[in-house]
Amino acid sequence: MCEWGNSPLAHRHHRKPEARLLVSVLRAGAGVAGVHADASARHGRKVRGGPVVGARTDAGGEGRAAMADTGRLIIRGVVGGLAIGRGGRKLFGWFGGPGRDRTARTFESFGYRHSRVMATVAGITDLSTGVGLLAGLATPLAASAFIGEMVNAAAVHRREGPWAEDGGYEYPLVLATAAACLAWDGPGALSADRALGRERTGPAWGLGAMALGAAGGVAVLRLFRDEPE
Repeated sequence: MCEWGNSPLAHRHHRKPEARLLVSVLRAGAGVAGVHADASARHGRKVRGGPVVGARTDAGGEGRAAMADTGRLIIRGVVGGLAIGRGGRKLFGWFGGPGRDRTARTFESFGYRHSRVMATVAGITDLSTGVGLLAGLATPLAASAFIGEMVNAAAVHRREGPWAEDGGYEYPLVLATAAACLAWDGPGALSADRALGRERTGPAWGLGAMALGAAGGVAVLRLFRDEPE
């Protein structure tokens, strides 16, 4: 007669607590591995034994990005659209504007030499930078040229102080700041630069656009303008 401790049934009953503990440990390990894999997937890391998992973006993050892109599009539309209209007014008399001859006389009254050439250059700059900002095309370059023109506009009105109602430089300063921000932060997803894979953003591009625009604007003032008495 076999003893209880040596029977198969007794052997199974004798090992049941250890087996249950082993199963619990394995389940806990599987849970930890699952949490680790999920965290790795969120950060775009490769999970060992599995494929590279791209970083996931939650719905809130996608919504904020879409709102930011829409905001950039609105700024580009307003600043770029106004620049196009202003250039057309200077060159062709659009929207009841002065046209090139009257614009040239205005430049002459502000102390610019070669006033007709300056009126033409100013109108072309408005049109080209307006198209660039509106479309989000070559944004840092368009922003720098736009800033250069606003430096000249601010210089013409600096004696009146900052406020627009006094004839000051408030308006050129606001437009130049908007252009600098677009160069710094980029035109966004709804732009030609992004579509072409040529979007450039960051402090280097923003500061570079500001520096280039300021240098160009000051150079025009020094070379082509005599300060009125």
